[in-house]
Amino acid sequence: MTAVLGKMQRMLSDLHDVDVGLDVRDYLIGKRRRLRMPGAVDGIPEQLFVRSHGDNVEVALYVDPDIVRRLNKADLRDRLRQGALDDFCVALEGVSHFQMVAWRGMHGGHVSALELELQSEVDKFVCAWLLLDASGRLDAPTGKALWHQIFAAWTLRDDVPAFERSRYQAASQAAATYCKGLMKRHARSTVNNLLGDVRRHYRLGPGEKLRPV
Repeated sequence: MTAVLGKMQRMLSDLHDVDVGLDVRDYLIGKRRRLRMPGAVDGIPEQLFVRSHGDNVEVALYVDPDIVRRLNKADLRDRLRQGALDDFCVALEGVSHFQMVAWRGMHGGHVSALELELQSEVDKFVCAWLLLDASGRLDAPTGKALWHQIFAAWTLRDDVPAFERSRYQAASQAAATYCKGLMKRHARSTVNNLLGDVRRHYRLGPGEKLRPV
């Protein structure tokens, strides 16, 4: 049932040219275990849990099994074309969080909650754009429609705690600015040009990612 999450991890690994040597599916937890985790928020469809012990880091990821099940019913590209962007974004966000925590940890660094949210917003946009346009050239109308859905038409769920709202808003704004720049630089360009841009951005520090591009 979790094959789609493995596909998403491979997609992100290829996108950013990183290999963390871990399979995200080995770190998935179900609904019952999620509710026993410190810091668990009931009702949200995706949550990453991170706990540090000196140099050791423990990670667990929850993604709503119903979302994973729906995404597994067809090819990801087909699911997006059928209007499953919300499900796609929830699942990809969790895998993106896991991937960045693991990658940064491999290099002896840490990652803030703000940077995790910012990077996952970029990953949602770029991965969906690449999936929906497999022609080899990036289609501007597709990119603009996705940008609007992900960054302009989004709303925070009512169950998001008040103290976290400013973080989500800052992350979305910074990611929206960067992705709008991506479209200007690479619409009707080749995928390779886009990849170089995205990979450089992935390796920036959090302060640099928050600056307008």
